[in-house]
Amino acid sequence: RSLLQASPDAALQTRIAELTGEPYRTIEVAQNARNPRWSRSGSHVVFETGTGANLRSVIAVVTDTVRRVAELSGSGVVFAPTGAAVAYLAAGAPSEPAAVRWRDVATGAERTLETGGHTVRELAFSADGATLYGLGGVASEPTMQVLAWRGAVGAPSVLSRSDSAKAGLIVASDRYLVYGIRGGAVVGGGGRGGNVPGGGASFEVLDLTDGSARRFAGRSVAVAANGSALTYLAGQGSVSVMRLALAPNSTPTALFTTTDGVASPAMSPDGQRVAFQMMPRE
Repeated sequence: RSLLQASPDAALQTRIAELTGEPYRTIEVAQNARNPRWSRSGSHVVFETGTGANLRSVIAVVTDTVRRVAELSGSGVVFAPTGAAVAYLAAGAPSEPAAVRWRDVATGAERTLETGGHTVRELAFSADGATLYGLGGVASEPTMQVLAWRGAVGAPSVLSRSDSAKAGLIVASDRYLVYGIRGGAVVGGGGRGGNVPGGGASFEVLDLTDGSARRFAGRSVAVAANGSALTYLAGQGSVSVMRLALAPNSTPTALFTTTDGVASPAMSPDGQRVAFQMMPRE
């Protein structure tokens, strides 16, 4: 009552508008679309429409209006850091694996990358955009490896050595890649920083300098934007929020332990703070 009767206060009005969302304009980008992802530069957005044979990935420029610049027959689109190029998994015949394609956003020029006989499932660009990483395996085998295309040309190099199914690829830094180990349906990922959500039992940190990989028991991995550290959840019943510095010979540290429900850990860009959702028992 007193708030409604108070004299106008610009600072107070601005704060109220921020809480209610009133200062922000909202425009509809597409109907019946899903999985939107921005380029790091903020110049483009990609989203998916349709299913099955009609699945399309749409690249658009969003300002006061929405201008579609490309419609790709495929999924898993990832932007190079500058937003000038994308890579994606192009749909093929039902019995054929998806092809890996690289596209210049401005000109629309595309080329198909060699896969070395691997069926590729995920893609992610390096921080400088010079290398394209992927997760893929031989169709007859359940395991997957980390692949790398230098300069987005030629056949990929195989970077990992562990025999495991992998998912949720994150480019944490110039030195480290992070991915979940399938066995508990770890899914997600994509790009530098980010999150590997899901119920997977473990994840690996791959050191690109020597190809060594360290495996940790945990789930819901989130990486700091500057690549200095990651956080994750460990344990059942008594659950700990963990922090691991991304550095040689580092060991995990338990930041908080509880028997209450914990979910969705997130790390600050500088890797120094962790936020998470708690669901105390009533």
